[in-house]
Amino acid sequence: MKQSFLIIFCFLTAYTTAQKHAYIPTYQNGDTSLWYKWQSTKYRKAGLRDMLFTSDSIRFRFSTEVEAVEIWTNDYIHFEGTYSIFTTSPDENSNGSQEKEKFYSGYWALTADDAKKAYNLYESLGIASIKPQDSIKGWKSGFDGDIFILEHSTPTSYSFKEYWTPSFFKDKISEAFLIDSFSNSIQKAIRFSNRFFNFISTLPKGCYRVGSYIVTCNKVKAKRKRKSGG
Repeated sequence: MKQSFLIIFCFLTAYTTAQKHAYIPTYQNGDTSLWYKWQSTKYRKAGLRDMLFTSDSIRFRFSTEVEAVEIWTNDYIHFEGTYSIFTTSPDENSNGSQEKEKFYSGYWALTADDAKKAYNLYESLGIASIKPQDSIKGWKSGFDGDIFILEHSTPTSYSFKEYWTPSFFKDKISEAFLIDSFSNSIQKAIRFSNRFFNFISTLPKGCYRVGSYIVTCNKVKAKRKRKSGG
């Protein structure tokens, strides 16, 4: 059974000592949720920052199983952001384990205008104030669907919230409607689909994960330098 706990992380900087209050889903045995583990591993391999230890005025990250948009600012005037991709290539030696598959990732800086648009959308819909899924009546997880991860960080707080297939609940749960609207709008604005499949087309001929159970295959050779590991 999964529960939620408030965790206090202490970290040192070169000049100050501070406490960051963190909301991370955990199980009764104190272990963090599988999605937190999986996403954290992908972020580390892709070279993304650990938001537990960022100190921007505000930084948020919206991610799926294979993509992430991260936006931050320190003065609420100038905004920065990145779009990242991370996927793996299944092979006969992995036996279905994504941890054993070859990992590919890439990231691109967003324009200041796109970063600000993403932030304005995030704020206008009140995404940061939406409760965790397990605190929303009627919103249950299933076995086959889409997972959206929302992380929010300030100098004193951090939260990691996972939501299962908001499009399925959008007509009966207001929070699901907001997250589905945010997801659709930001994916369209940042051009998720075009960027993802353009990236896949640059990888060696083969098949690559689009989600837990879905793969896409290309038929071309790599055309540019890519980042890999695993």
